[in-house]
Amino acid sequence: VAGYPISLRAFLIKILRDILGFSYLKFFGSYLSRQWENLLANYNREGKASAYTNLNIARLLSVFMNIVLAAILWACGAVWAYFFLWLLPIATVLQVLLRIRVIGEHAGYQNHIDQRFSARTIINPWQTFFFSPNGVHYHIEHHLYPNIPWYNLSKVHSLMRARGALPAENFYTGYGKIIRELVRIN
Repeated sequence: VAGYPISLRAFLIKILRDILGFSYLKFFGSYLSRQWENLLANYNREGKASAYTNLNIARLLSVFMNIVLAAILWACGAVWAYFFLWLLPIATVLQVLLRIRVIGEHAGYQNHIDQRFSARTIINPWQTFFFSPNGVHYHIEHHLYPNIPWYNLSKVHSLMRARGALPAENFYTGYGKIIRELVRIN
């Protein structure tokens, strides 16, 4: 996440784009075009799909499943539920939550050979429930040990904290302080 810190005006414009769904539309259009290009380009000479192609097939399957969900709800006379209870929250509210999460993970940091200094760990059960479920808020730990399953990251955190291996300046108790550090008021 480059370009931080930013002005309050720039931050509010980003949040407004998220709430209005523009960020999602931009992402989704780019996502679909990349998936088709990659799907066609990633077969080896024997005609077998690479692991990357299999990932793209899984992504396309998620799009297909959304179409199926919408069709089922349409058949039940509740297509409105797909748009208002599924698609609209994904395109608006989720984008704001993801932006705040991503800012919390890396914004304002330069790339560093030691991953402990280019990511943050945020401990606040209430906030992390909404912004970073499944242990994503143990972001330093995740970068140092990417093969550790999400449900064990809290154990890794406890061990690292007991050993003094977490840099105090990259350990936060909430997203508010991070936003205040990275969004300039004047």
